[in-house]
Amino acid sequence: MVHGKPRHSQSQGSVERYNQDVRDMLVSWMADNKTKKWSEGLRFIQSKKNRALHTGIKVSPYEAMFGCSQKIGLGDSQLLEEDYASMTTEEELEELLSAPNTEDQSADNSTEDNTNDCEKDVIDNKCHICGIEADVEDLCITTDENELNGKKLCKVCFRKIVNTRGAAARGLKRQAEKMLAHSNEKLRPVPVGSNVVLGVPDVDRSRVAARNVLAVVEAVTPDGLHRLGTKDGTLHRQYARNEFTPADSRFITAQDVPPTTLTLRKASALNSGSTQGFVFCNCAQYCKTNKCKCRTKNVDCNSKCHSNSSCKTKFSD
Repeated sequence: MVHGKPRHSQSQGSVERYNQDVRDMLVSWMADNKTKKWSEGLRFIQSKKNRALHTGIKVSPYEAMFGCSQKIGLGDSQLLEEDYASMTTEEELEELLSAPNTEDQSADNSTEDNTNDCEKDVIDNKCHICGIEADVEDLCITTDENELNGKKLCKVCFRKIVNTRGAAARGLKRQAEKMLAHSNEKLRPVPVGSNVVLGVPDVDRSRVAARNVLAVVEAVTPDGLHRLGTKDGTLHRQYARNEFTPADSRFITAQDVPPTTLTLRKASALNSGSTQGFVFCNCAQYCKTNKCKCRTKNVDCNSKCHSNSSCKTKFSD
């Protein structure tokens, strides 16, 4: 799971890149199978992504989770090649797979009265991965229902899974440290008290608001996030290093920041010298009643409002 904030490329970029890979693989799968039912190809795409080599952990995600390679096709099954080499239909394979189960069921029914509980335990004491029978004291039962669903594993396979997951975690940590070092080399640290230029996203900016907000760094958290303050107050959320640019001059100090909190959208509107913000009305005429949004907010109608020349609150050129 990746926990991040909107428009934060350091956390959301990897997720969006993964989604792009899945989309491209789905497009190729639909083209190869000549179908538009993309949901039917999700299981094949999921299997292909889980068994692909991950450069950070040096193994596939499936092997990092379960300690063994993913089994694909009849070649990885317990069936002999001469048994399924001449098969041409799926029904023949189903008959082959159901035949041993029928024999075992009839054999169990005939010897059910003569089989005690101990013998049943010996039959069920098989490793979920390697399939080798073992004594009860040599088996480990997993407790995480989200991973192996309480399956029985022999100690060899259990230790292999633990070692593989440990190596995968260390590989991801090394990869994260490498990415952080590259980011720190590209984006130099900004000390407390420095002036920065913070860009305002289009979704947070009105048509007359400024594209950038001048701020000062008030504090830096151990996680590398910066608390920024403007001449109108402290911004309510913290920002990463790649979201702003250091300013060439010093226009504002930490003492100039009032003890209030505001959003970036409001700071952008106040920085532009306009209090109109995102308010506009669609009145039919005059704008003389309190139904007019502009009149209620005590602002003049702007270019986003109606084009009625008889408006009583329209600004004068």
